[in-house]
Amino acid sequence: MAGQDYFKNALSDFTFEAANGGAIRHLWDLGYTVQQIRERLAFPASSQRVQECVWKHMLDKGMVLRQEPGSLATSQRTEFVREYDKYGRATFRRINITSENNGPIFWRELAFCDSSHGKLSDYLAGKCLENGEENAYISWDFGLWEKEDTRWDLLEGWMREYLAGLPWEKRIVYHRMGGRIREIICRLYENGAYNGTCYFVEIKEKITIMEPAKPGE
Repeated sequence: MAGQDYFKNALSDFTFEAANGGAIRHLWDLGYTVQQIRERLAFPASSQRVQECVWKHMLDKGMVLRQEPGSLATSQRTEFVREYDKYGRATFRRINITSENNGPIFWRELAFCDSSHGKLSDYLAGKCLENGEENAYISWDFGLWEKEDTRWDLLEGWMREYLAGLPWEKRIVYHRMGGRIREIICRLYENGAYNGTCYFVEIKEKITIMEPAKPGE
């Protein structure tokens, strides 16, 4: 029974990947949200399947890290490979792929202060230009937010759609600092609702961002 379930799951995963996997990853990379991707798929797929596909893509491509950038941790992902026997019958074999990053990094640690560095959005844009977005990350705790969290009210519609469309893990993760996440972070920061850490791997800078002081403090 377990073997049959394994084969059914493997076949389901392979069919989904063949029908939608490439399209989902391509549309996500173009900037579409999960909901927008679902609306454009040639073959219908549940929100959960699309979310899982996008999240795996983000992990595989290093768009989201589970460990702090510059650590020595390894990551492992599972893939299914189709093989054929001598009679041409297809079977599926599961393989584990392990990758290791280039840490450790000896960081130059700094602190962001808007009175000294100006607007956070301009500061982060400048740092990303200096370092490159590919290896710039920011800590993110959205998976720990509660449904009634008042920070939701600070975000525009597309920001809420982006965040709600992903299966965030209940932990702090490290999100590559592309334009979308920078806008969300800056919106929260401007309203006194974000503190965290930025990592610029190429220039080896680790920058702490604290919530801005409220007037009179």
